[in-house]
Amino acid sequence: MKRKLTRRRFLKSGLTGSLAIRAVAATAISATGLSETQQRASPAATVRRHEDKLLQAITDEIIPAGDGMPAASEVGSVEYLEKLAQTLPDLKRALGEGLKTLQEVCRRSFSGDFLNLSKAKRVEALKEWEKKGAEGFFPTLRDYIYEAYYTQPQVWRLIGYDFYPAKGQRPAMKAFDAAALKEVRKRPKFYREAG
Repeated sequence: MKRKLTRRRFLKSGLTGSLAIRAVAATAISATGLSETQQRASPAATVRRHEDKLLQAITDEIIPAGDGMPAASEVGSVEYLEKLAQTLPDLKRALGEGLKTLQEVCRRSFSGDFLNLSKAKRVEALKEWEKKGAEGFFPTLRDYIYEAYYTQPQVWRLIGYDFYPAKGQRPAMKAFDAAALKEVRKRPKFYREAG
């Protein structure tokens, strides 16, 4: 005798099946040692996290910590670059393609991922990437990393730069010392008089 499948029975069987699937999934997750959140992460999210780590490693190789100065990633350079890429679609596309090119260089020349290379090998990989041209992207990325780093107030304080906005009070300029021109005035003219 066939029983009619009502909405209630359908939902109940769906709930039972769903709970069974979750129990099996939970067992599998605990067996792999990964959290449920990690297991649910989409492939796109996994790629994005890898790109973030890759970008952080690149910025820290271009501007490493040293002599009392923080590494580029320590002052928010990666976040700066990501925000910039969100507002400039061409940069976002070029960044993605550039990171792929770097990874190809690493696989071909060093048989591995940039993140798994030693510091010395990372520098070699970046030099090779720069020589390859990366469709002109390496110099662009390098310049954006410098911009991201040297526009941070934390870095300004460390290098002794005092920022003064265009409007508002500025420091007084030192009086010009005319003695600074003494040696220049002794030199012969490097121009001719116009008639």
